[in-house]
This record gives sequence, structure tokens and C-alpha cells, in this order.
Amino acid sequence: EERGSVQAKLELDRDRGGSVQDEHRLVCRDGSVKWVSLKAQRLREDDGNQYFYGVFVDITEVKQVQARVSELYE
Repeated sequence: EERGSVQAKLELDRDRGGSVQDEHRLVCRDGSVKWVSLKAQRLREDDGNQYFYGVFVDITEVKQVQARVSELYE
């Protein structure tokens, strides 16, 4: 369900150079949830081909700590 929002965001950013920076929830096959920080940019080669160069960083532990702090604060 997150794939559509990522694709939509990349399409919206196309006119601004095709770069995106965001955080997304991923549901694994085993049902576990992981969070990733995504930083990507659309690049165009001289022959007109386009591709994305991106980095995904697993931030699951950070999100878990944030959730725990929120619980304790409430």
C-alpha cells in the first residue's frame, strides 16, 4: 500500500528535478514492519534514458524508540 504513495511522490517531484526524500513503512512477507528513510533523485543520461539513484536506510529502531517515548509521555 505504500508503493503507490512513493510512485506518486516521485511523479510530482519530476518537474522539480525528480528528487525525493521521505520516510516509509514497509510490510515484509512475514508480516513484520520496517521503516526506511528514502533519498532518491531522477537522473538522465545523454541518450535520454532516465533512472533513479537512491539510498534506503533502515530506521526501524529509531521509529520504535520514538513510539516508546510517545507512549511514556502520554
